[in-house]
Amino acid sequence: MIDNIVIVLGDQLSPKVPSLKSTDQSNSVILIAEVRSEATYVKHHKKKIAFLFSAMRHFADELRGAGWTVRYIRLDDPENSGSLGGFSWTLLRPGTGRNKI
Repeated sequence: MIDNIVIVLGDQLSPKVPSLKSTDQSNSVILIAEVRSEATYVKHHKKKIAFLFSAMRHFADELRGAGWTVRYIRLDDPENSGSLGGFSWTLLRPGTGRNKI
């Protein structure tokens, strides 16, 4: 059973962030999502956004390689609700988790 959902943002792409260091891999899922509103609330060059999304995808792969369960939601994913809150509440269906970190 999943007890924890750990949301990792684009500026937290390190295995040393406290939310990962203090979480048990065996009962946690990592949520990383490409969220349009997060990428566009301040004007950025398109290449910068592409670089950020690429870094997020690579970090998700790194976490999977280290044994984490990762739910990565791409910008073009049909399940992309457009908000971090929408993603995390979808994952918190009965029996899928109790805590968001």
